[in-house]
Amino acid sequence: MTNRVAGPGLMIVAMMIYAAHDAIAKHVSVSASIPQMLAIESLVSLALLAPWIARRGVVAIFNPPSRGLHALRAALLTADITMLFWSLSGAPLADVLTIYQAAPTLTMVLAVLLLRDPADRFVWIAAAMGVVGVVLVVQPGGAALSMFHLLAVAGMFAYAGVNLLARSLRDGGVVTIVAWQSVALMLASAPLLPFFWRPLSPAIVGLALAMGVLTAVGSLMVARALALAPAPRVMPLHYTIIVWAVLLGWLVWGDVPGPMAIGGAVLVICGGLLASARPSRGREP
Repeated sequence: MTNRVAGPGLMIVAMMIYAAHDAIAKHVSVSASIPQMLAIESLVSLALLAPWIARRGVVAIFNPPSRGLHALRAALLTADITMLFWSLSGAPLADVLTIYQAAPTLTMVLAVLLLRDPADRFVWIAAAMGVVGVVLVVQPGGAALSMFHLLAVAGMFAYAGVNLLARSLRDGGVVTIVAWQSVALMLASAPLLPFFWRPLSPAIVGLALAMGVLTAVGSLMVARALALAPAPRVMPLHYTIIVWAVLLGWLVWGDVPGPMAIGGAVLVICGGLLASARPSRGREP
């Protein structure tokens, strides 16, 4: 499978995984504190990565040449996930998802300007189609912006930085990238657990564990997608998270999408296909 196909394909599947994760997180955040959610996610991620860490060696994983950039990315991701969970606890899911969909465009712009990733006018057209499609699908409410909306905006900027650094750190391997972020989440959440501990039912614990699996697998896929192809080729496919959200709503909760949502989903799909199918003017890795 060529990088042209593998990179976009991994991003599409990762967005399906992230959509499921965010839906579960919205439910779990009612019962669990943010430090609990972060701690469980990081523990599950490290457990899943343990065989690869043991094979490559702890020193090789946690003492890479670009330690500073790995630490920066891990810190940004910790901030991103913290603000995502916090915003989901007080703002509508549709509003939070809408705000976060500005991250792909911001990542693309930064990748072109800072990393010299190739892009042409069709990539920017695809990005615009994605933005319009997302707005049509989620149709965010007209309520005034709250603190939770502002937290989502801050999280979106952090998430753009996470994706940009994943692209620049691709030579170190995806296991190193995800292992660093998992340790960072644990270090950030563990000291807070005694102060924010809540009793959790077995069902909530099970859902939180599932979130950890989804986070680990999705993060590996996104990091690998950005390693295989330039950000302007794969980041427009980030908008497909809204398509997956619509499908999950229909299959699980019976929410039937209206004409606006269907039209928006078509725009998102077409925009993603346009960006990923256009031949690059530069050499891909």
